[in-house]
Amino acid sequence: MRPLAFVLQIGGAHHPVYSFGLALACAWLLGAALFLRRILRQGADPGAGVALIGAATAGGAAGAYGLALLVHGAQGAAGRGGLVVYGGFGGALLATWGLARALDVPCRQWLAWSVLPLACAQAVGRIGCLLGGCCFGRPAHVPWAVRYAPEAGAAAAEAAAPHAIAMEAFSGQPWDGVTRHPAPLYEAAWVLGAAWLCERFVTERHRFSAYLCLYASGRFVLEFLRADGIRGRDPWLALSTSQWLSAGLMLALVPPLLRAALQARRSSATS
Repeated sequence: MRPLAFVLQIGGAHHPVYSFGLALACAWLLGAALFLRRILRQGADPGAGVALIGAATAGGAAGAYGLALLVHGAQGAAGRGGLVVYGGFGGALLATWGLARALDVPCRQWLAWSVLPLACAQAVGRIGCLLGGCCFGRPAHVPWAVRYAPEAGAAAAEAAAPHAIAMEAFSGQPWDGVTRHPAPLYEAAWVLGAAWLCERFVTERHRFSAYLCLYASGRFVLEFLRADGIRGRDPWLALSTSQWLSAGLMLALVPPLLRAALQARRSSATS
């Protein structure tokens, strides 16, 4: 793994560039480019698309930080795994919905167009997690297991030290040389597969909801393969915060999706 991508030298100062942050930037660029491409292919207003990307970005960042702040407090509000994803989803949806109403564009349709770009962006972000050493998996001896080399964590910690970056991110697990499940890669594969299924089999009206439901179901299962301790766990049921959020999302989305599927089946049967 490579948590430290490179060190940028500007004048006499050295600035470490970390793989996770670099991957997030690449994920945003890829998602925005794919979304704008879809908008142009559909003949929609590209200006509205740019505005919605900006609103989703700002709302997602605010939601991600806000949820982490609510659960973990100010000291733990950054980099809190699934909380960032679900908080980001909520903030981005609220911002997108509000701006779509203001611009008088069909929010449901535009959200449907965002499914594949969003999944691609999430997949790239999870590759950043793998390189950075966060969201790591449980010890495993499967042929595709990964090893987080101790020397990589030590190099990242040394580069982070002069910049007041939290040292605990690069100490202890997973930089212990143990082979582990590549949990971030599992999630990257899952979101891409979920997006493909939604694009192939779900109508635009329900595509985004179906994607969120599939993501939540996969996230609930994959959480059992993760070993990082920053996600919070219920002391009685041993479920992480992300699993509770996933369960709530599935309970909210499955019934209307099933009703829509049954209605579509009845309509096709009577036609």
